[in-house]
Order: sequence, then structure tokens, then C-alpha cells
Amino acid sequence: GVTRAISSLSAGCQTNIGIGEAPQVLVTPYLKISSALVDQDTVSNVTLTSPVTAYDIINNVPTSTVNLNRTTIAGIDSLGVTIFEFYKDVKVATTNSSKLSLQTTSYGGSPSNSDISILARRRLSSSSGGPGVTLVLQNAEPIYYSNIEASVIPVRCFEYKPTLYYRNVICPSGAQLNVTCPIYAKGVYNVTCPAERDEPQCTTFDGTSFVINPLCKVIDFTPHNTTCYCEGGEASAGRRLQTAGESVLTEYSSSLIVIAENIGSTFIAAPSLTDVRRNFVILGTLIGVVALFLVGMIGFAWWDATYLAAAKRKQEKKVRTVKYRTFVKFYESIFPAQLRDGKWYEVFWYHMKLEHPWAALYATQKMSKYGKTSKWAVVMGDLIIFLFVSSIIAVVLYADDGYCEEFTEPSKCTDATTTGGFFHACKWRTDNESCEYEPLKIDFYTTIVLTIIASMLVVPFEKLNRYSVMMIAQYFHYKRLNHAVIPTNTSVVETVLQPRFDEFALAQTMRSTLFRAARLEKAKKTMDFVLPASEADAVLAQVAAQEVQVQDHKAFRNVVAAATTSRQRYQL
Repeated sequence: GVTRAISSLSAGCQTNIGIGEAPQVLVTPYLKISSALVDQDTVSNVTLTSPVTAYDIINNVPTSTVNLNRTTIAGIDSLGVTIFEFYKDVKVATTNSSKLSLQTTSYGGSPSNSDISILARRRLSSSSGGPGVTLVLQNAEPIYYSNIEASVIPVRCFEYKPTLYYRNVICPSGAQLNVTCPIYAKGVYNVTCPAERDEPQCTTFDGTSFVINPLCKVIDFTPHNTTCYCEGGEASAGRRLQTAGESVLTEYSSSLIVIAENIGSTFIAAPSLTDVRRNFVILGTLIGVVALFLVGMIGFAWWDATYLAAAKRKQEKKVRTVKYRTFVKFYESIFPAQLRDGKWYEVFWYHMKLEHPWAALYATQKMSKYGKTSKWAVVMGDLIIFLFVSSIIAVVLYADDGYCEEFTEPSKCTDATTTGGFFHACKWRTDNESCEYEPLKIDFYTTIVLTIIASMLVVPFEKLNRYSVMMIAQYFHYKRLNHAVIPTNTSVVETVLQPRFDEFALAQTMRSTLFRAARLEKAKKTMDFVLPASEADAVLAQVAAQEVQVQDHKAFRNVVAAATTSRQRYQL
């Protein structure tokens, strides 16, 4: 009813004005109306402005305006244009700007102020759409449109935890996002905050609410107003009035929309942390060495037992009733190997097989008094001792036991040192921000120093190991010898060393026996249980006797001197 009344009022106003005349203005306490009549020649010079009151003029209240597009009224003789605006909104629909209603009426002829009767004969235009208009809509309050560019915010997940934990992200637009950090992993979430901007939209009233009109577009906007251009289209955007002229009423306004995109996130995992396996390498090596020791003990024990059994069988088969002894064999058996003549490398290798435990494993069975089992026990015992001492040094100086992984600050990580403060124990990784063990820097001097330290520490333990092995080997050796002398049922083969087969017996004549006896008696008097004074007297007597011998030799030069010498030598 209100709209029809306003339409009738605007038609009455248009009958009182001519084409190109100033718009007819009507201001009431509730409504402001401005109406004009234009054609193609005058449309460009007409700008309809929402009427203002004295209060609006004093307070410089901006007003809404409407401009018509000339090309959109082609084929129309005249066009009645009316804009009206309510002081108090009678519609529930909410908009950001003023609600400006535009009513256009197309006429087939040009109305005249002098001949009102022609109005009844006006021919209605066949056009069903309204003209193209440019509207400047004033905002109810200043609107400051924001324009936020897209940005990427890195979110750090660098807590190495066994459970999930969360990080809160606030984008520049105010949007919030909770990201879930994974367990036992470090990395960075790249959260993409989308671009977000505020834009005005031109809307028209469809009878129920203000909706975005696809025929309208925003050509300019400020915090105080929005300029819209709307094409003339189908009457669906407005309402067609059944009046004398064909009228189209469209109510325009604007609203604010926010254009934004969805938030995205990408997780970039940092390099994995070093997995500390406590004592796995050392324990595995120790198990391998102990297993090798046990297998070697069983193997060499079987070897020694096989050799002794074969030697015993060979001795039982060997029957010899006559034993020979010669000077060469006797002295050959007691002559030390150190004094034997030969090539230096042969002598060196021979001594290595006698004294070095590792080389002794390659020696023949006859060269080892207690068998190869004892040599193997010495070798593996020394190896286990060396590994044990080296492990202690490694734990003290280079402890890769998870100590470094407990640091979470770079300064504390780099300041950590080994026992005694000799070396830096840890290093800080910047790629995953973690502290880890700093590997040993192998160089010549460090290797020499650590080897000397380990060698010095293992000496007492190696001596104890070798002594223990020898004592145990001697125990079983003498036990075996004692069992060997126990009488058995087997016949004992008597071995008789007859004088005629003994070169020592053949060389012992009566004269040589007397000479040996004289030498022994002289040695007894001059060496065994002799006081210093008696020994000095004997030396003086020997000097005097030698002097007598010299004098006799000068005087006689015959057998007398020889006899004197013989008596002096053997104290006869």
C-alpha cells in the first residue's frame, strides 16, 4: 500500500514538470522524494539527489545520488524518474548503506505542463526493463575495508615427546588453527594463512530481502559511500506497478562481503634424531669374543688330547733296549737357542713362537710344554682384558650413552665435556635442533696417546692372566705325569745305557778322573765356604808359586820346571 501511494504521488509530481526541468522535491518527516522527467537529450544533465533537510545541510550529511545512462533510454520518448528514501527503515532487511528506491516510468510521448489532458493519451513503452543507472549509496557508518595478503606462518614442533601435542596459530585475519604435532618427531608446519579482503556488493530488494544483483557492479567505494552501476534488465530485479505508465520500482542498497580462502598446512619433517642403542655394540662384541674363546678352547683341547694320545701310542709301539748317548746330542739338547747360529729372521720367528702368545699358536706341538690350549687361553684373556680396559676408557672419555640427548639448549650442549674436561662430549644439530654425541676425532696423536694409556693399564691384568693360566696348566701337566708313573699291567721295557754305547763313559779314564777330582778340590778350597782372609792367602800363595815357577824356568829350563808347574796347578 505504501509503495502504490508513493507511485501515485510520483506520477502526480511528474505531471507538474517538463522535460529537462529541475526535479520536484518533497520532504516529509518520514520520507524524502525527488522526481524528474527526462529524454535522450536531457538525461545526461540530470542528477537526482536524495533531498536533504536543514539539519542535514547544517551537519554536512552526505546524500545519495542517481545518474541515468543515456544509451539505456533509446527508443523512449520520455522517462519519469523518481527516487525516494525513508528516514526510518520500514523493512527488516539489514544493509550497510542507505536504501534508495528508484522508480522509472516509460512514456511514448513527451508530456507538457500546459496540456495535462495529453497525459491520458501517453503511449506506454513496450520495454520491460529499466534504464542503466549509476548510484552513489551512502554508508550508514564509515566502513574501513581491510585487505590482508596471503602469508605463511611456520609453526615449530621441536618437542620430542611420546604423545601428541598441539600448537595454536592465529593468522593476521584473526582466523585460528590448531595443528597437531606428531609423536617422536620434529619438524615445522607451514601454515598458509589465506588472503582476505572486504568488498562492498550492490544489492536489490526482491520483496523479502536484499540480494546480490548480477546486473549491478561496484565501480568505486570509499569508507563513506559505495558507487554502483546497474544495467537495465528484466523486471525481476524490481516490481512492476500497474499505473497509467508502465513503471518499474527497484530498491538499491549495498552490503559487505568477506572474500577469503581456506587455511592450508604442510608438515616438513626435520632429519630424524640419532637412535642411541645402549651398549648394543659393546655387548655384541663381548658376546662374539667370549663365544670365540669357548669354541677355541674346545678345539685346542681336542687338538692337544689327540696329539698326546698319538704320542703315547707311538711310544708304546717303539721298543728300544739299547740307549745311545753322544757328545753332540747331549750338548745340542742343552745348548740355548739364543746362541745358535742362523738367519736373523729365522731366529726372530723362532723366538716369537716361543714367547709371543699369538705366534705360539703357529708353533709345533713340541715347542709348547703345556700345549696350545694354554696359549689360546692367554691370547683370548689378553684380548678380553684389552677390550675391557678400552671400554672403560671409552665410557670415561667418550660416553655415547644418551647423556648428550638430554640437553635441549645449544649452550649447555656445546659446553658439555667428558670426564676430566679433556674433550667436548656433545654437539648441537641445527637441522633438527637436538644435541647428540660428538664422535671421536681420530688423528695420529690421539690414537697414540689412547693406545699408550690402554697398554699401560692392561699390563698388570695381563701378567695376572698369564700367571693364572700357567699355574692351571702346570697343575694338569703334573697331574698327568703322576698318572703316568703309576704301575700298570703293561710290561715295562727296560732301557739300559751300556758303557760301550755312552761316549761320556768311554771318555772317562783314570787320569781324567784324577784331574777332575783335583779341579773340584781346588775349587772347593778357593770358592766354596772360603773366608775373605783365606781367599787372600790362597791368592798370595798362588802368586808366590808362580814366581818360583818363573825362577825355576830361568835356571833349569828342563823337566823340573814342568813338574813344578804341574804341582802348582793341581796343588799336589
